[in-house]
Amino acid sequence: MGKLNMTMIGMSGCGKTCYLYGTYADMLDGISGFNFFPSDYDQGLDLQNGWDSILEGVWPMGTAGGAVIEYQFDISLDGEDIGQFCWLDYRGGLLNDRIAADSDDDVKKFHNRCSETDSFLVAIPADTLLKAKENDRKANSMLMRYQTLLHHFKNINDLPVSFVITKGDLVTDKDDMQKCISVLKTKFNPLFASHKSLMICKVSLGKFLGEMVQGGSVEGAIQPRHLHLPILFAFWCEFAREAQAFRDIASGREKLGFIRGWFDDWFGAGVDPKLCREKAEEKQQLADTIWSEFVRNVDIYRKGKCILNASGCQ
Repeated sequence: MGKLNMTMIGMSGCGKTCYLYGTYADMLDGISGFNFFPSDYDQGLDLQNGWDSILEGVWPMGTAGGAVIEYQFDISLDGEDIGQFCWLDYRGGLLNDRIAADSDDDVKKFHNRCSETDSFLVAIPADTLLKAKENDRKANSMLMRYQTLLHHFKNINDLPVSFVITKGDLVTDKDDMQKCISVLKTKFNPLFASHKSLMICKVSLGKFLGEMVQGGSVEGAIQPRHLHLPILFAFWCEFAREAQAFRDIASGREKLGFIRGWFDDWFGAGVDPKLCREKAEEKQQLADTIWSEFVRNVDIYRKGKCILNASGCQ
């Protein structure tokens, strides 16, 4: 497979930058055989510096100015390369800015990039969801902005979407998780009702005291959890799609018009059904390996139905 473009939708202070640094650090050592490595050496140094800041007890500042930065990562499983992803980092305040008429405007560039993404990760802090359940005005205002943004991206229904509950250490029991999921289902009902592939995943960097303020002190224990799962979700969707496409070719059922050209380019005009079945099995094994990471940790929805319910909340 090629490179997947991933875009995390998140307002200022939702934890996007900390998520990026934490994912970088956690996935160098790897989890269950999966590793993420920065493709660019200098960017790897930048990510290392950001993580070191957290380890030294200072929450990083958000992405500065109008910077929109792309980080590319290589993914391996048990030492074998299985793909790449490109991560877009930007200042969260950009999502509150208007799209200017100037084609070079950063906001317009961001929205254009979103039209080309392969996966959306929607980062919403746990405390925002819990406050919204109590009808907090500020929390509901933030969620309204998310609703408007997601509706603006017309391609979103065809792409994997992960609702990433950041600051997950604030969700202390099943009742809190139920409240968070209830708010997500209410506020984003159109997505839950019809979307093809949707995940809810609670993530955290650890257990902390006080507020996570940019430039403020880190007080608590650093212990990243589940940061890799929303990223793997996009790869699970892609591997499962590729496996089905190979099976369809092998059985002579070309359900999508583009498949013939794609496979002719890949294998040449003479498509070997046996080779397609072997490729299908290879892709399905990758999808199944990723799925095993989800089983105890996330909720997954497909076209209005929950097909995995690790949280125990509906």
